Amino acid sequence: MISEMIQIEHICKKFRKKSQDIVVLEDISFEIREREFVSIVGPSGCGKTTLLNIVAGLEKPTSGRVLINGQESSTSPNIGVCFQDAPLFPWKTVLDNVELALKVRKRSDTKSGAKTYLKAVGLLDFADFYPKELSGGMKQKVAIARALALESEILLLDEPFGDLDAQTRALMQEDMLRIRQDYGKTALLVTHSIDEAVFLSDRVIIFSSLPGKIVKIVDVDLPERSPEIRSQAKFSEIRYKIWEIVRSEIVSPTQKPIGQFID
Repeated sequence: MISEMIQIEHICKKFRKKSQDIVVLEDISFEIREREFVSIVGPSGCGKTTLLNIVAGLEKPTSGRVLINGQESSTSPNIGVCFQDAPLFPWKTVLDNVELALKVRKRSDTKSGAKTYLKAVGLLDFADFYPKELSGGMKQKVAIARALALESEILLLDEPFGDLDAQTRALMQEDMLRIRQDYGKTALLVTHSIDEAVFLSDRVIIFSSLPGKIVKIVDVDLPERSPEIRSQAKFSEIRYKIWEIVRSEIVSPTQKPIGQFID
């Protein structure tokens, strides 16, 4: 039986800016089922990353709560996070960076385990390299390998491919699709790319302009995923449907955003 692994219940978030309360998220509620991949898209500055940080336990909501398997997310050890800037330890090798995650899990086979996860992302041959010797895409692969090495049930992905060129980004999306199929993680992705969201997700959640509210949740009803799926008419149909909603929020937002300091 598939259960709700993540429950987001009536999340609201306010920030204080120049003696004014800015409502960033307003009454956000949805659930993510076990092994489901869900993406959030919407206009820039609508609170997508703020919500991801709340789910990760890195920020507290003003009101509402997040439950992971029935527990408050701040107490859950089952979350791995990948950020856009792939924060790696520059003085450690690729292998050492991944091995750290296994040490956190108190695994005895840290070195061999780290090599297993590097192989999964296609970087085993670069185990002895340092982050400064890697491309942007390779750094993100190390970050993903480290998140997998935490053996978390849940992956939270904050624009992990946003800084990559178009070709590398497409290849990284294909790698993520394969990792998703091989490891069966429950995942929440924040992205500005509708194409990426449709390609990877079971459902896409569309946020309004600030304050961020759920405008619509779109089921991505596609056959078995493969790189070739992008050329199918159904893929284009779903992508266009989502773009039309996002576009309407950008052109005629429900409420004009205040400032550009929140994403």
